Amino acid sequence: MAFCRRFLLQLCFLVAFIFPVIASEEIHEIHRDEALGKSVASITILGLQRTRTNVVQRELLIEKSEPLNLPALEESLRRLKNLRIFHSVADAYYRDNKNQVHIQLTFSESFTTIPIVKITEGGGTSYLVAGVYDVNTLGKYLETGIQYESWNGEDGGVVWFRNPRFMNQRVRFGADLWSVKRPRDLYEPDGTSQGDFVLYQRKLNVFADKELFSGFTLGVGAELNKTQLLDGSMSGQLSMGVSQAIVNQNEVATHWGKVYLTLGRLNYDNVLLHGQLSEFSIDYTSPDLGSDYEAYRASWDNKLFWKVGKHANIGWRLKWAKTNSQKLQDLFYVGGFENVRGYFDGQLRGKQYWQSNLEYRDILFTSSWYYLQGNIFADVAQLIEPTTGIESNNNDVFYSAGVGLRLGSPKIYRFIARLDIALNTSHPATSRISFAVQQFF
Repeated sequence: MAFCRRFLLQLCFLVAFIFPVIASEEIHEIHRDEALGKSVASITILGLQRTRTNVVQRELLIEKSEPLNLPALEESLRRLKNLRIFHSVADAYYRDNKNQVHIQLTFSESFTTIPIVKITEGGGTSYLVAGVYDVNTLGKYLETGIQYESWNGEDGGVVWFRNPRFMNQRVRFGADLWSVKRPRDLYEPDGTSQGDFVLYQRKLNVFADKELFSGFTLGVGAELNKTQLLDGSMSGQLSMGVSQAIVNQNEVATHWGKVYLTLGRLNYDNVLLHGQLSEFSIDYTSPDLGSDYEAYRASWDNKLFWKVGKHANIGWRLKWAKTNSQKLQDLFYVGGFENVRGYFDGQLRGKQYWQSNLEYRDILFTSSWYYLQGNIFADVAQLIEPTTGIESNNNDVFYSAGVGLRLGSPKIYRFIARLDIALNTSHPATSRISFAVQQFF
């Protein structure tokens, strides 16, 4: 009996000691709105398989022992989604009996090691691109890449590096090293072939920019290159101005200094976009910088996206660019995939142009691994001041309209295979169908 009484007494003391501890650790899930204003007791990060924890932590504007602030919370979640290395970011909130909030962030990572393959054959020309890049190298949110190129057996390639959070700050640093031989087709404005030339270029490009405050980034860069124009398959239709531009140019040194700024931000919700972004840049080269000639180039690129319901986007782009250089390698080549669909790539060339693109994109089918998106588009582009013998001498407005499909995967970084068909064009269509593994603007 004495043993039983002693055991029961000890048990009562044990229960009396443990119960307050258990009670103090009890937490209950609550809605985000209930968590606002309460002190943050802990931030738990779950689901990371490859990405380092500090990649997430440095994007957060919320801190332990500080009241949970809605603008800081929303900005933190937006930053994490805009990294685009996560397929999903889920947030949950718990309250303990001390009225503190515990935050739980659960991540599903995207596949970020992307192969690069492109093969083109036709017209006596073979073009091969093979490579790989990763935007989350070693799980540190660093981009590295390597690409091999071959044009008619001429080898070349590029390696590059990007650190979007240099020194753990919102500073982006990057460098590219190029050695390539690339063909450039030449056309009359109506699409008649003039032949082509080969651009042989060795280039080092470095840049750095800093987000001074939300929606405003300022950057500088330098581009050091050696360029040579080589004869391609020139036809008898090649103008005297173009022939002389190629014959007269041996190896040229061009060292560009660059300043650029961006205003606004595009936000990513898986496959949908919203927000606005304006980018302005100006480059300058001169003998004072070690170049063989003096020139400038400037561009202003504006993008605006609206979400329509839960499955659709409207996107609009307006771009302008100008240079005072008459070197063939410095001109702008307008037409095709990046400017106005329905025409050859680079069908127009000149020192100044503008373009505008409008797209409506609607998700037709989606699953956890892939989605199919339909789009309706309208493109317009125009050369300005096409005055010299090596330019296209055509300031007509070129436009097109059509439909397309996008096949993408929300779990694979930036993967989109696209097919566009230009149904209506302002001039005789030369290339109605365009296909690429890349999104347009």
